[in-house]
Amino acid sequence: MTNTFVQLISTGLEGAVGDYQVISRLAHRDVKPKEDQIKCHIFKSFTDAGYRVHVEAAGVDKGSRTDISVISKSEDSYVSHIEIKTAWAATGWNNKPREQFSSWRKDVEKLRKTDSASNMENYFVLLVACEENSIAQDALCDVRKQLSALDGVEELVVSPVSKMADWNRLDAIQYFIFQIAA
Repeated sequence: MTNTFVQLISTGLEGAVGDYQVISRLAHRDVKPKEDQIKCHIFKSFTDAGYRVHVEAAGVDKGSRTDISVISKSEDSYVSHIEIKTAWAATGWNNKPREQFSSWRKDVEKLRKTDSASNMENYFVLLVACEENSIAQDALCDVRKQLSALDGVEELVVSPVSKMADWNRLDAIQYFIFQIAA
């Protein structure tokens, strides 16, 4: 399932990137990418492939919720949990890469505590919008590398950087897919 799920997640992320390229031209006052936009596209990607999807599924870890839980095609079990995060950084912004990394690490830990059935696959998705070739972009890249270095975290996909219209100094967008071992 890994290749299939990674492809479905990538398809959803490509849809979200396309949206943001248009939004960056039209909605200059909207400050940054939102997880809900990504969630909608990943939901569509999985449902178009015949899966059922449980959005904001509770009970993963003491009542916390996962962004998306995928239900098997036979509809008898969950087969994947997906956490989605966005990150942004630009010159002049109050960039907080350490705080963003702390939030990412909490989501990775939450995924590690999910049901560990042999067919369960857990993914952490990160979409980054930044000012290309800036110190802020370098700082986000550094914390992304720290995430990749965590035990049980495998970076599976690094998308090419996509250009977008200058959107409050954000002009580049890229996504990453990580598999998280339970």
